[in-house]
Amino acid sequence: MEETARRSMDDDFAELRSIVNRPRISDRDWAALGILLWRAHAMNPARYAEQWRPYLQGYIHHFEAYFSQHALPASSIAELETMREVFPFVRASLEVSASSASALREMLAAPAFASVSRLDLQVAGRAKDIFVAISEAKQTAQISALRFSFSRRHDALDQSAGEALADLLALPALRELALSGNTLADIAPLASTEALGKITSLEFDNAITSEQLATLLATPHIRALRDLAITGSTLSLDAVPIADASHLTSLKTLRIESAPRSWTMRHSGIRDQGCLALADAKHLTGLTTLALIRQELTVTGVEALLRSPYLGAITHLELGHNALGNESVEAILESPIASQLTHLGLQMNLLIGEGGVRALAEASADTLASIEALDLSGLMRSVSAETSSLLRENLVEARGCELRVK
Repeated sequence: MEETARRSMDDDFAELRSIVNRPRISDRDWAALGILLWRAHAMNPARYAEQWRPYLQGYIHHFEAYFSQHALPASSIAELETMREVFPFVRASLEVSASSASALREMLAAPAFASVSRLDLQVAGRAKDIFVAISEAKQTAQISALRFSFSRRHDALDQSAGEALADLLALPALRELALSGNTLADIAPLASTEALGKITSLEFDNAITSEQLATLLATPHIRALRDLAITGSTLSLDAVPIADASHLTSLKTLRIESAPRSWTMRHSGIRDQGCLALADAKHLTGLTTLALIRQELTVTGVEALLRSPYLGAITHLELGHNALGNESVEAILESPIASQLTHLGLQMNLLIGEGGVRALAEASADTLASIEALDLSGLMRSVSAETSSLLRENLVEARGCELRVK
């Protein structure tokens, strides 16, 4: 048994040497390499530490390059410690709960925390104290992304929490910030900090009002922003602040998604008027991903977006859960951007019927020349078996498109 395990580890080591000596390691190679390293460490930790780790140290440049773009998921300090035993250099995305600032400070002081580049905190303690703990910790300078999910979902974060959050943006490597579950009582401290100028990604999930969004986007400090996502139960969301923020010339991704309606909450989206405003925004020429979900859109708004001379770079278009019908499908297929679309989401637009799906199924290879994924969830019940078969034949089988219908 021991001899078999030794030979297996010898074979794995030979494969390891083959991979790390390649001038370029592909994503597939990285997947195979990860399996090799974890398996060898689990099989014989002592031999791994004695033979494998010293050998890998000579190829640390591969790991530094890879983990500058990727992060391994972790849910505890213990898991991070094991990762550091396996990899000569590693960056991790840590998702944990923070019940108090003192517990968080203890976690931040652990040597293994130095490997964390992305921190996702489920916050139960006082928000200001949590923000201050991260700002003051010695091992947070490498953090590039912060996500805070607050358990007290109906309490606004007070003035002191807003000020502490603004101070937190001074972390040198921080580029991405996401807030979920609570709005700030005052957005002004965040909007006025110059450190906002290095933030490239902002996400607010049930965490910002329309008025606060207008204040935030009006500041010139936000000019480096590439990705903006506003999701959840924001009432009466207005697209005009986005359309008026002429300094957002770096924006690549815009996602606006309202929460599902309930008996007690009715959220109104940007509607067609918002589409008209976005269509006239000259600074959005670099936008490649546009997602407008549950925004009460009709063909009027969609046609405005498709005809816009400033939105011609879009390759990823999501328009799910709106009031779009067959006319909207025809408008998309006849638009200048149809041939460059890689992703198209029309899910749960229940006015799209046989005619719209048939048009997609019969679209020429030139019309949907780049399509990789098509989401028609909720639309196939009213579609004939013939159209469904044609859709799969022309898009899935002929072009390798990923089709979602559920």
